[in-house]
Amino acid sequence: SLVFQTSDSAMLRQEFLAQTAYLIIIRILLVRIMEDKKLVNRMFTNGGLALWFREVESHYLKHAMGRSANFLLELAYTSAQHIYAHFFAERTVLDWYTPDRNAVVRVLHKLAGFDLRSINRDIIGAVYNQYVEGAHKHESGMYFTPPNVVEFMLDRIGYKGTHIIGKRLIDLSCGSGGFLVEAATRLVDAYRDYWKAQGHPNIPPDQIQGVLDEIRNSLHGVDLNPFACSLAETNLLIQVIDLFTIAYDAEVPATIER
Repeated sequence: SLVFQTSDSAMLRQEFLAQTAYLIIIRILLVRIMEDKKLVNRMFTNGGLALWFREVESHYLKHAMGRSANFLLELAYTSAQHIYAHFFAERTVLDWYTPDRNAVVRVLHKLAGFDLRSINRDIIGAVYNQYVEGAHKHESGMYFTPPNVVEFMLDRIGYKGTHIIGKRLIDLSCGSGGFLVEAATRLVDAYRDYWKAQGHPNIPPDQIQGVLDEIRNSLHGVDLNPFACSLAETNLLIQVIDLFTIAYDAEVPATIER
């Protein structure tokens, strides 16, 4: 009620259902990104989904009582925990729903058509913008800041270049993390530029864990809406996911705390 003021119980119910659905889709999207970046074994694409429903479901989940898709998602989330355990291991108030088999198949079918190796910087922000469109903005007080405005404001405060390494930045009304996403992108670029100046082609694999820790400690966001915070959390993880690729290609372990 703190983030969506209304006495209309039907509207509150619809809001809660919409947030639950968005969060499930965002989590599936994150696993798909990890698949395409070769950070987890493929479970949703390249025949993995068909194999699950053809072999696993028919032989091992006869008593799943319609929860086969949920088992598949849980298995996928577990495989992603070595990168970011908190997002997939911790249960939230939005984790009450067991996804419908056909709905999961439709979502995965849609996502299978995209190559997510070069993901857009703020894809979660685009989702959030659709979510807060129209009258919803007035009712919830949520607004999406356009990327060009974000870039202008960060330029104005001088948040660019290698000198931002070690600086801390906080957004007190972060929403889906638009400002933090751009800041994270600039911070990753700053670390790349720093190591290139030291004669390296990119951030050295053995330095990735330290860089991840520094980025985590440098960027902070606050929002009244826990759903927005979940989107921001995912959004920030996407911005640093290529750092994991550098580490894993060199067989160097890397993870990031919440």
